[in-house]
Amino acid sequence: MLLLRYLKNKFLNAELNGKVFYILVLSGFLFSVINTIINIILNLSIITVFSAMGTALLCLILIIYAFKTNEYKKASKFGFIILIALIYPSLWIHNNGIKGSIPYFIIFNTILLTIICNKKTAHQLYVLQILVLFILGYIEIYHRSWIIGYSSNLANILDMLFSFVLMGSFSVLIIKKLMIEYHLRIDELNELQAKFKHLSITDELTGIFNRRHIIQEIDNKLKDDVNPPFALIMIDIDDFKVINDRFGHGIGDEVIVGVSKALEHCVRPIDVVGRIGGEEFLIILMDTTEEEARSRALSMKNKISELKWSVDNLQVTVSGGVCGKMPEDELNDLLERVDRYLYKAKRSGKNTIM
Repeated sequence: MLLLRYLKNKFLNAELNGKVFYILVLSGFLFSVINTIINIILNLSIITVFSAMGTALLCLILIIYAFKTNEYKKASKFGFIILIALIYPSLWIHNNGIKGSIPYFIIFNTILLTIICNKKTAHQLYVLQILVLFILGYIEIYHRSWIIGYSSNLANILDMLFSFVLMGSFSVLIIKKLMIEYHLRIDELNELQAKFKHLSITDELTGIFNRRHIIQEIDNKLKDDVNPPFALIMIDIDDFKVINDRFGHGIGDEVIVGVSKALEHCVRPIDVVGRIGGEEFLIILMDTTEEEARSRALSMKNKISELKWSVDNLQVTVSGGVCGKMPEDELNDLLERVDRYLYKAKRSGKNTIM
């Protein structure tokens, strides 16, 4: 049980290529063991039997080495070299050459090394495999007598059949695992993309929208063909520098977060609240006239003035500017007008809405 748990943890912590390697080597080990038994049953040549046994031993050595060192890339390269340069040529010559099952294994092998190996290693193995195939092709054409056939047509058919069944089964297993890993990676990427998108439009301290996003929202609504009516409220915390100087930046952050939460509670789902500066907030009120927006801004101001804080004797008030969208308004027109009203509210004694 401990060994199985250890192997499972190793497998789960490996990167995708490593997982594929482990699946392939384990599959290759099982395949080679089964193939050895089949070769013995079919009474194939001793070289064929030992080649299959050698492949099983090679797979076992590779997986032990990879688990101990985490160097599955080196292990896979070494394994492919042994297969391409020694085992496959030996089986080719002793299993009826191009008319046997080994050419299909070589094709399968090419697909596997493409999946597992990096670009440089794969190219090196391609060159080695092409060289080996060239030599085997030369033997097929000019020294066909070197090729050892099956003992009977039945043995040939059974070997091809068993090889296709086993190779097909392991191919399905590998493809299934690859697709599972593929969809997991896609889900992870989608989750990361959603997270990054959220971070790109969100103010880090308060969790409400940031300046870039809320300005973009206003611009989008101005360009909307339906041209829905809306109003803006710009809120600024009164004497925020005094709060920071007297109580510290920690309390200053508490005030900013508290005000942002209060503003969120005062708006509807169709409205938008964002932080556009240190202590400044901007609210988009959809389907709202300027008079309605002024009334709601007063309600926000009153609610904020009633908030309780973690320190005694702290009274937080806000000032705000309100403006409704005019038919001819551009983005800068709206922002300048609401900012101007906020400035007037500050100049008029604060804790007021203009």
